[in-house]
Amino acid sequence: MALTTEQQALLRTELHQSVYTGLTADRAFALLNNPQTVTTSQTVPVTMDVAALLGQLSAGSVKNLANWPHLTDLRDKIQSQDQQGVALWGQILVAAGLITQTEHDAVVATISQTTTRQIQTVEPPRVMTSFVGEAGFPNYIERADFDAVWGT
Repeated sequence: MALTTEQQALLRTELHQSVYTGLTADRAFALLNNPQTVTTSQTVPVTMDVAALLGQLSAGSVKNLANWPHLTDLRDKIQSQDQQGVALWGQILVAAGLITQTEHDAVVATISQTTTRQIQTVEPPRVMTSFVGEAGFPNYIERADFDAVWGT
């Protein structure tokens, strides 16, 4: 069904949005009518691993920890990815003489690292979001209606 004059005016206004600048008619038509996959980057802490963190310690410090009664608490902090909790336990271990300050600093450097993760989301077609509340506006724009408005 052909768009009314009012609907054509709304579509014209939409097609003048900056997201359509520089697009071909085919790409603009697809952007208007098709769901869009959007990829964003997010910086997240690296995953803490018990073995990797123990690898930062000397054999003597690991031996000290083997007899330490709160080792399971530290393990739980590591497994729950609680960076602040691990760093705090590290300070306690230094104060108790179970690990060295250098080892503590190496562990803190390891748990402070970040990595970039790519996240993909699918956004609805613009026709489904740009014309919300417009009574009778179709959920899909026919190519003929699009072509009648594109470039005007």
